[in-house]
Amino acid sequence: MSNHINRQRRKIIKLAMFGGASTLLATQNKLNLIRAALASDYSAIDDYKSLVCIFQRGGNDAFNMLVPLKGSEYSNYQKIRQNLAIPRNSLLPVSGEQFGFHPSMPLSRALYNQGQLAVIANTGVLFRPTTLDSFRNNNLIPPDLFSHSHQMDIWQTGYPSDPSIIRPGWGGVIADKINQANSAKAGLPPTFTLSGTNLWQSGEITRQLGVSASGVNNFEFFSNDPWERSRTRAFERIMQMGSNHPLQAQMQQTLNDTRMRISELKKTLDQGAELTTPIDKKNPLARQLRMVAKLISVREQLGMKRQLFFVSAGSWDTHGDQVQDHADLLAMLDKGIGSFQNTMQELDSKGIVSTNSVSTFTASEFGRTLITNGNGTDHGWASYYMVSGGAVRGGRLYGQLPPMEIGGSNDAADEYEMPAGRLIPDFSVDQYGATLARWFGVSETDLLSIFPNLANFTQKDLGFIS
Repeated sequence: MSNHINRQRRKIIKLAMFGGASTLLATQNKLNLIRAALASDYSAIDDYKSLVCIFQRGGNDAFNMLVPLKGSEYSNYQKIRQNLAIPRNSLLPVSGEQFGFHPSMPLSRALYNQGQLAVIANTGVLFRPTTLDSFRNNNLIPPDLFSHSHQMDIWQTGYPSDPSIIRPGWGGVIADKINQANSAKAGLPPTFTLSGTNLWQSGEITRQLGVSASGVNNFEFFSNDPWERSRTRAFERIMQMGSNHPLQAQMQQTLNDTRMRISELKKTLDQGAELTTPIDKKNPLARQLRMVAKLISVREQLGMKRQLFFVSAGSWDTHGDQVQDHADLLAMLDKGIGSFQNTMQELDSKGIVSTNSVSTFTASEFGRTLITNGNGTDHGWASYYMVSGGAVRGGRLYGQLPPMEIGGSNDAADEYEMPAGRLIPDFSVDQYGATLARWFGVSETDLLSIFPNLANFTQKDLGFIS
């Protein structure tokens, strides 16, 4: 970094610290300037990388997604899961046969065996390393455990849910910091969502741009029918008028900016390369991921060196009818991930983007209980996540499959807490996210500010990505 830049940063800090303003707003502005002055410089990034988050809304039953195959461990699993247990001869064993994937996941098993997919065991929302004793003593335990909305908030931000405070998501903060690497057309953000607004991509500066899986249409209020053209012209004149009212001016500017961004995005996508990898068009997750692939394919035309994508699928809250419903959901996930990785191979073969540049990871607000409630499972805590892509150190399980036992050393249930089989995580979401962010190019200093609980863990990189 040049001496001139260093001097300018020190000057900003001095002005911010000794400017003499007394209002709270002015103080906050100073703090923002200080953070900006001390922030890591990402402008020199010259390669391309993207992170793709697949959120399983509702809480995935990971204990049936991945099942131990060893004799005693499988027997314990079968005894605990009862009518939910997957028959051993139906499971899809991985190389080494220590465990098997659910029979609905042949593509994930293949990616694992090819070294392109890793499984991270026993991960969840944690503020610090937690044992059964610290859990029972309520020693910095995340609040509102087993609540969908609260745990989803903590998963995506790292902070307890608080209606009085709007917290940015860790994906959004990453985008805030690393967006200086981009030279995006029309001010397009580095964050795209295919599944509505989410906290994960909401930064202090950047806001995600929503895109439909079916394509990008012009952002217009009126059609091009003859009887609508006069209304369109009137609307255009209104949008060109100025306003002295700050809210009206802001809304007008926001609308104009959005129309410009959507128009530029649509034009660029229309000129992009055609993707020929087949997908199941009835699979909503596969369709979302296909649009992600299209956006990645035009990243050079858009001026992007770093991008973050969000896709999701619901209905993972399998309190009932789990055997069939969960099998269908896992098949959807498996085909979505499989077709997306094949599309990345297509882009690689065409010289558009390397498979090493795109990493996909799964997420869910929590896992589920080991025991059955009769026809399904209830809200749990620890879960397993999958990461896939060319840069992933795949073909490995990170961590250990938990003991298949009720009332063990990692079972958070007690005589006052039902149901049993809510397992305490070994790894935190902060560790999981920081490992991904480090690969993405985030500096060690910024990692500690992005992930508020990371400093509490000795192991800050889980090692599943190079």
